[in-house]
Amino acid sequence: MRVDVSGHHVQATQALRKAVDRKLKRIHKHFPKLGRLNAKLKVENKIHNIEIDTQYSGRHFSVKAKGKNMYAAIADASNKLHEALLRQKEHTLARRQRSLDYSWQDAEAS
Repeated sequence: MRVDVSGHHVQATQALRKAVDRKLKRIHKHFPKLGRLNAKLKVENKIHNIEIDTQYSGRHFSVKAKGKNMYAAIADASNKLHEALLRQKEHTLARRQRSLDYSWQDAEAS
């Protein structure tokens, strides 16, 4: 998994990079097929924002979060991304299960 961290009106320090990497490694444990994650850190009017983009199962995912400090925003965005990827994974597995059920019923009918 590759994590690219960039900053807009904020310097992406080593501590922020480590915080982003640590939070996103948890996601990588559950979704090992994730290849590249782009994290954009922003500060606008004393509000800390983060946007994380990635692709999984051929779909594009983008989550945004705001916080009083950057670490809170990173944690919130990480949770949002984990939930979005989990929904996609559940949808894919349910779809696969439905197709297996239909093929099983067809085999029994024959």
